[in-house]
Amino acid sequence: MGSIITYKKEGMNQMDAEARKVFEGIKEKAEKDKLIWNEAQENEPVYLSPEKEDEIMERMFLVFYTEQYLKAQEKIKELEEQLSEAEGAICVFRED
Repeated sequence: MGSIITYKKEGMNQMDAEARKVFEGIKEKAEKDKLIWNEAQENEPVYLSPEKEDEIMERMFLVFYTEQYLKAQEKIKELEEQLSEAEGAICVFRED
């Protein structure tokens, strides 16, 4: 049973790595979009079509929420490690 869990975690880590690569590409595009957006907001002659505005806003929200998700994942990993350490301490305490 332990090997199944290990395999699943390794698979999830691989998926996370692939997802992060895709996310970094989206994030890079969103940063360029943000420059375009700011320029459009500051300079009236720059015109963005409603479709382009929607596309930029959607990508900016995607980046924001993905970053929040990644932060939450890191926190979950930290808490899982703390739980594992606490469980180990309980086992050691019970053995004495």
